[in-house]
Amino acid sequence: MATANTAAISLASASYRRDAELFPSREVLANSTTYEVLDPRSLQLRERILQSLMRQHESQ
Repeated sequence: MATANTAAISLASASYRRDAELFPSREVLANSTTYEVLDPRSLQLRERILQSLMRQHESQ
């Protein structure tokens, strides 16, 4: 896991600082999305969709 403490990064090993999984390039970040907490209505809709898909699958 990457540290959020910028002062700690300078104390870390070079291999840690070069780890692209911990510190992705600007290009990778530009093509990424961040996690967003869904509002309750969206969560309910997602749950209904998943339940519907599961019922369809089970009936086949």
